[in-house]
Amino acid sequence: MKHKIQIDIFIGKKCKIRSWSPPLSTTDVEISKYGSLWGERQVLDLGPHYNLYSQYGAQTWDLQSQATLTALAALPEELEPTPYKLPGGSVSGNFGEVLTILALETRILPRPLTVCHLCPKPGFKRLKCPDLMLETAPLQPEYAVFQQSFQSSFWPEDQLPQLPDFIPGECKNADFNGALQQLATYWRLVKEQSLVFGFGLISQIDYKKSRLELHILVPRDRAALASVIMQSDFDPKTLKPAHIAGSMYGFKT
Repeated sequence: MKHKIQIDIFIGKKCKIRSWSPPLSTTDVEISKYGSLWGERQVLDLGPHYNLYSQYGAQTWDLQSQATLTALAALPEELEPTPYKLPGGSVSGNFGEVLTILALETRILPRPLTVCHLCPKPGFKRLKCPDLMLETAPLQPEYAVFQQSFQSSFWPEDQLPQLPDFIPGECKNADFNGALQQLATYWRLVKEQSLVFGFGLISQIDYKKSRLELHILVPRDRAALASVIMQSDFDPKTLKPAHIAGSMYGFKT
């Protein structure tokens, strides 16, 4: 099965730069190949799952029931038998990582994308770190558009920082806030003196609409960002976009 996936590039949460043209063209076979290489969860043949899950809503998958009238009579009025199967979260959670890597790599072919998965070391398992560390070369054309057009129009007095060669990335199906919180954990670990402090990539996949959003996070005021997330009593799980809107590009309405 062939798929065309729309790729939209943003700075921050709200500042859309452009959509890739043409869209990403891929197949079940290619998604399965990348899934075997880059899917953090072990899922055999990720491509057919993507094909099936992308149709969820337009079609349903019946869930077998053998409840008798006698059994149903024992149910309270607030409950009923489950009629349909749902997409598996451990499967669909691979879509974002795999398609993000696939999309970025297509921009720099024939060489491979420099990328790796991240996890906490033993003794630090409670850390909620980002999914990936990845190179920014595939994102540089959009960042150049931001520098040349958007920044000069909306922030003409700012001196825009250079995009680091490598940044952390977090992939989610829908939870932008959760992704931001995991990047904040990374920023706290590297501290504000790091060139990567405040930078990151959040990817969001809407597999039912075959749409992938790539949000490049860029600090506008590192000191202001540090004043929020480097406090000793700060908990990254409480962070919301509004808390850092003034210190990051593309977060204000």
